[in-house]
Amino acid sequence: MSKIQDFIKEDIKKHPELKKEYEQISRDLDEAMANFKKGKVSAPVDLSDFEK
Repeated sequence: MSKIQDFIKEDIKKHPELKKEYEQISRDLDEAMANFKKGKVSAPVDLSDFEK
C-alpha cells in the first residue's frame, strides 16, 4: 500500500466517522480522473501563474 493509503486506513481507525468522507473523496477523484482521460478537463485552480 502507498503511504497515503496507509495514512487513510489509520485515520479511519482513529476517526471512524471520517470513512464516508474518504469514500466520497475517492469517488470524486475517480470521476475527475475519468473526465481527464476523456479530455473533459476543467481547471478549478487558477493556472495563470504557469503562463509566465
